[in-house]
Amino acid sequence: MPVGGFLIIAGTDEALAPFRQTVGTLLVADVGPYEKRFRQEGLDFVQERFRAPSGEGFTVRHSDGTVIEYVHHRPSAHELS
Repeated sequence: MPVGGFLIIAGTDEALAPFRQTVGTLLVADVGPYEKRFRQEGLDFVQERFRAPSGEGFTVRHSDGTVIEYVHHRPSAHELS
């Protein structure tokens, strides 16, 4: 659930397991250029590109081991007001 500049994820331990290693989520204008660059660099895609009603994104492990999710958030109509 987006709250200003923060993303708060709640759920059971089982539901949260895939997110535990992620250090942060970056909101980007377009995930395409990031995905292309990271594939060229040979980064490990922890979660392949996904599409959801609120946007699309992917999660990668950078060369230093940091796991970051990159997301292009498309706000719902009620979030724009």
